[in-house]
Amino acid sequence: MNAIWKTKEEFKKEEAVSQQVINLLTETDETLSGSKHTEEERQEYRKKATKLIKQYSAEKLFEPDETLGKNVLHYAISTHNTIIAIDLINKAGVTSEQLFHRDTHGYTPLHEAIQNGEDIVAINLIRKATTSGQLQCETHVYYNHKTAKQMAEDNRMPRVIVEIEERIKDLSGDENPNRFQSRYRTNQQSSLGI
Repeated sequence: MNAIWKTKEEFKKEEAVSQQVINLLTETDETLSGSKHTEEERQEYRKKATKLIKQYSAEKLFEPDETLGKNVLHYAISTHNTIIAIDLINKAGVTSEQLFHRDTHGYTPLHEAIQNGEDIVAINLIRKATTSGQLQCETHVYYNHKTAKQMAEDNRMPRVIVEIEERIKDLSGDENPNRFQSRYRTNQQSSLGI
């Protein structure tokens, strides 16, 4: 019967695992933690985070924080922990909803990866998209309603742009992912006599 029931401490520890990993990742980045750590200390924080990621389920790891609504993948990307981010993307049991979770500003981890210049992480996320809507969602008005593709264009990330276009084409089953825009241009051109 002990195996089924958890103690209050075990339940509390498991419940806060996402926040534990977020705290460890934050400590690897001086700008977020506000303190200077040696490279050895940052490596130790990364090892502890990796251990927790391997130990716990995606359901526990991807719980968003209470302040910004970011999940652990947002933090792995924003702290430039590329290997940890890719481990999270490929974690068994992770859902596309968790991978494309929007924070309070409308940013998905894909937006975060593009903003931070993490093209390898962005490409891995793009390949995990299960709907074209996940690739075409916009940030909130405060952030100029940018889609991931628009952000990639702004940041001059051609590999990411091509991946987004190809994945949207794959998901829609359409030869031309910009079919509406192309049709509009054709109608506009014909009405102008071009």
